[in-house]
Amino acid sequence: MVEAPAPSDVPPRIGVSEEPVYRIGWDDAERSFETLTAGALLRDGRAVVVDGGRTQELVILSPSGSVEATLGGPGEGPGEFTSVSSIAVRPGDTILIQDAQGGRISKFTPDGFVESIRAEGANLLYLHGVDAETGSLMLGMPLAMVFGRRYDTPFLAVPQVRLDWTTRAADTVAMADWDQSIATGGGNNPFMSGGFSTVSGSEFVVGRGDRAELRWIDRDGAVRQIVRWPARATEVPDSIVAAWESRSRTFFEEIGIDEADIERRITAMKDAVQEPLPLFGLPGSMPSAGGILGDPTGNVWIARYRPPGQGPPQTYWVMSPEGEWLGAVEIPHGVRVLDVGSEYLLGVERNEFDVEAAALYRLEGRP
Repeated sequence: MVEAPAPSDVPPRIGVSEEPVYRIGWDDAERSFETLTAGALLRDGRAVVVDGGRTQELVILSPSGSVEATLGGPGEGPGEFTSVSSIAVRPGDTILIQDAQGGRISKFTPDGFVESIRAEGANLLYLHGVDAETGSLMLGMPLAMVFGRRYDTPFLAVPQVRLDWTTRAADTVAMADWDQSIATGGGNNPFMSGGFSTVSGSEFVVGRGDRAELRWIDRDGAVRQIVRWPARATEVPDSIVAAWESRSRTFFEEIGIDEADIERRITAMKDAVQEPLPLFGLPGSMPSAGGILGDPTGNVWIARYRPPGQGPPQTYWVMSPEGEWLGAVEIPHGVRVLDVGSEYLLGVERNEFDVEAAALYRLEGRP
């Protein structure tokens, strides 16, 4: 057990450059993107991003940001995709692509070899990464949240799975909280908490938005480390509630719901917001974290929670594999993080016309 200080009490040791090393997708004739759904940094300095929507293409970018290759495309054949959900990188810069709708994981090697497998026993779980030592695929939280369900427990627990590419054997090593029950505010509360997981080295790291705690789970399913820090609840600002109510009313009106039913739904949601979160115990509280991701050095990046409609997380708290805070990292305004490497951060930016671009930022002052 590691008792850590609050992340805001620790001076930052990592920063992000103000300007990107490159940005591609806005004014460049070389490539435009419909919607960037996933991305990963390769160890040789290149990046790969997924242009989702109709194209379903993998675009490989050189270290300078030029298009080096385009792979994939829409379809169900080898090397084709229907709905890419995530990317992971194996040693040697082999790219793994999870096609959620197609129920497959495909492998692209640097020499052009392509192979796909059906992830039996793990086809509904998100591909978080790869065991740095064994190469096993590590899949955790389901691919989509399920709102409005009532469970016997405050949260529905889901498996964290290790998948052997060669034998196709899926081994559940742990269970982790995921979806909040409607009985505890889930479903009706637009600012509800949820569970999340990522990969750090060869271990799963799991947490929950309403808990100031992370757990490291080893290959055998044993909890190697628990890190806790002081919980500081943040109330939902009135302005955020008002903005959410306005968007909800507009949506309900557009789909033809009558006024009385709209009022009933809005009232139920407001009541749910005032239910205390399980840990913080304060009515009207927001979760403290909205998700986590791991980097190649084993650090865990914890996204500070952002309410719906407020854009991507702008602050990440970074923790080392030993449970030591490396401080808060402020992300350039509006950048949605796709992946973090040892020297760079890959993200998505939108301009005033809602056109997306892939951007690479340099990490500064990294220990």
